[in-house]
Amino acid sequence: MSNPQGLVIAFEGPDGVGKTTQLELFASWLRSNGYSVFTTKSSGGTPIGEELSKAMKSSHPRPAETDLYITLAMARALADDLKTHVSSGDICLIDRSPLSGLAYNTYASQLPDKEQGIQAAIKVFNWWNLDALVMFNADQSVIDARLAGRTDKAKDYYEKQGSDYRQRVRQGFEAGLKLINDNPELVGQVTNIDASGDIDSIKSDVHKALTPLLSL
Repeated sequence: MSNPQGLVIAFEGPDGVGKTTQLELFASWLRSNGYSVFTTKSSGGTPIGEELSKAMKSSHPRPAETDLYITLAMARALADDLKTHVSSGDICLIDRSPLSGLAYNTYASQLPDKEQGIQAAIKVFNWWNLDALVMFNADQSVIDARLAGRTDKAKDYYEKQGSDYRQRVRQGFEAGLKLINDNPELVGQVTNIDASGDIDSIKSDVHKALTPLLSL
């Protein structure tokens, strides 16, 4: 079944925190209960976005502004898809949110003009009209252990970076959370989830946060 108004929900957090797993679990639960679901991702997400994502994940040297512009291009293309699915009453689940651009492209990549990155994030929030953002976090030691245990795929450009880079990512997410706390009109609901526990306990927290939205 469709939700009368459609919904757009983003799952966010640093690499290895488990957000993609939780998105897939929630999508499966929704479908098993008859909801129409559209799953996508901010890095890629559309045919042109997938091509742009390949460039952004490459190891080619480039100024930080390059990735910022690529991120905006991917986000703008995805915005049209989201609008179409929401108008059909679909529940749209996005792997990552505008905060990733702030964390990775602005802080981690050390964009010289941070205000440029902040304004880019605001622009994407306005394009996507998020009803909810679920922010997953855990101690870096927990995340590092999960990344070290991954065998499902080769590490991309971002996952190969060192501890200083990951610390800047965390600073970027902190700045992003402050941005949406200071500007609550950017997103309908923000939920912070401790992702250091087991998959089932985290899944339960996700359901507690999101299932009330389904009755809207």
